[in-house]
Amino acid sequence: MSQFDFKQYQQALFGFLTYLDSLREPKSLVAEHLRFPEHESTPLVSSATGRDLWEEVSAKALLKELLKDDDLSSWFGPQQGIAPESNLIELRGHLASFVASWGESSATVEEFVRGWAASLLQILKDPEPACSRVRILFGVEVNQRIEYPNGIAIEPASVEALQRFLKRTGGTERDVLRIPRRPAVFVLTASQVGRNFSGPFAATDAYAWSDIMAENTRWDIWLATGVLPRLGDSYVSGLSRFPAHPAERLPASGRETHSQASDDGSALLKPEHVLKIAKLMESLRGDEPSLPRESVAPLWVANTFIHPAIDTPDALMTLLLGYAGCEGLLLRREDDRTRFGPRLATLIGADVKERRRIQKVAAKWTEIRGDAAHGQRPPIQTIGAYLERPVSAQEATGLWFHTTELTRSARSRAGQLLRRLFLAALFCCVEVDADGILKVGLSRDELVGLLEEALAGNGSAQAIIDGRVPDFVREASF
Repeated sequence: MSQFDFKQYQQALFGFLTYLDSLREPKSLVAEHLRFPEHESTPLVSSATGRDLWEEVSAKALLKELLKDDDLSSWFGPQQGIAPESNLIELRGHLASFVASWGESSATVEEFVRGWAASLLQILKDPEPACSRVRILFGVEVNQRIEYPNGIAIEPASVEALQRFLKRTGGTERDVLRIPRRPAVFVLTASQVGRNFSGPFAATDAYAWSDIMAENTRWDIWLATGVLPRLGDSYVSGLSRFPAHPAERLPASGRETHSQASDDGSALLKPEHVLKIAKLMESLRGDEPSLPRESVAPLWVANTFIHPAIDTPDALMTLLLGYAGCEGLLLRREDDRTRFGPRLATLIGADVKERRRIQKVAAKWTEIRGDAAHGQRPPIQTIGAYLERPVSAQEATGLWFHTTELTRSARSRAGQLLRRLFLAALFCCVEVDADGILKVGLSRDELVGLLEEALAGNGSAQAIIDGRVPDFVREASF
């Protein structure tokens, strides 16, 4: 049975703030020391002053009163195998935010405690701390707000909205003036994590999960458009008045925001495409995928190649990892590598003419992969043939400043072929029923079987494939 008494808690909170007030230091500074106290288990530089503040009699009394509450004791109290100091990080973070908020007000200690003690307790006892994040992405744009069903939204970027985020997180006008003059969107995420699941680290997990949600959305945008957005600043805050982690702006590096090394232009994002892709990608994400692991294993493996293949300026790396991702979707262990090109063309080709073209391109891609696998730089002429264009005399020298455009084009083509194949396989192998539930479509072996039947002239097999691969996948250029 709980021994918690609200009046005793209120008195302890009053005593703690009275002590802090006696220090005659800026409350914002005191709050930061309270947020990062020095102790043995912290990986941070941390604050010896903060440690001393929490060792003070009134601070210990406040924590003692709070941990008399059954919920707070179960979440933040000592647990087997976890240092008690670590358990208190978020509890102390909420109290630090309370002190910082008091410093921004003109209220006396008594007025602030009387007005906000109950709200603070309610926030501390929230069983599902929440976090919001805004991430600027450059290179795509939308005509309207796109709402996901799971706490994600994509909306047009505007200077006015950006200035609101800056005001909340302490940014300056320069942060608006320095961003690229390019199409951009805001990705907004809201995440909640239960205390019963993550205990004293639920708010921290919500903070991290909001970032994962934004990054997943970035890759959904690449799948939907073929443009991988460049990263801009993030603005993150807990969704309470006294959050465990303060609101802050996380600036992107100049390399992330301004790099042109992997710039594939810009694109207009279509809501129906990105929402369907995001739903299908749920089958590959999280600790417990929505579908049996064995049914999505080839897609999962291919997806692990996508990030390092696409988010790099190294053209050869994109060519090699892109090929590996494609090969894993189309070739079984016992298959001859010569089947790669015909199967690729049959699955993603829009018509007979394009299928013939893809087969020729795929044959050169296989050559490039073979050269690199045996320790040789792919000949410039092979890369030119892969791109279906002649190599100039300057490019034939192999000097990097003559081959920049050639290698950039080769990198872009590998990425787009990988994207088209991955999407085609995703739509073939994962389905969404009328209730919005994911289910298994074709297995990789069933898909390969249909491709071989189609190559043998079976029109019904080709029709099954065509019925599953959306037009926008085959219409994308490469």
